[in-house]
Amino acid sequence: QAGNVDVVRGFLRKTAGTNLVNSHFEGNSAAEANIATMTPLVYAVYRNDVAMARMLLEEGADIFVRRRGQESTSINYAQIYDRNVREGFPVLQLLLEEYKRRRRDGRCPPDWINLRERCEKWLDSTHPEA
Repeated sequence: QAGNVDVVRGFLRKTAGTNLVNSHFEGNSAAEANIATMTPLVYAVYRNDVAMARMLLEEGADIFVRRRGQESTSINYAQIYDRNVREGFPVLQLLLEEYKRRRRDGRCPPDWINLRERCEKWLDSTHPEA
């Protein structure tokens, strides 16, 4: 079930002086513990919600994330959670395209140097046509 992109976009834009697009969720119960460490983009990836992920990227969500003290990317999470083989892993493809744009524009950290190559190798080995 996809989230309502317009409602979330409105919420993100109405927060006075605070940019929530890269904030972590707040959760107190054990059931919320995993989600509490996610940014909205990682949660959209977790839910395989392409429209929500696209909107969050348009709003400036970071692809690069720090979660539980480890640095990673939402692309790594898409490799785990995007199970939409028939459509060619749409969440992962969206993130890779955005990564390529940001890399071309010089808007990504230097430690992403080999990320694209590793992801493309992973895609080649897992895509149904491989």
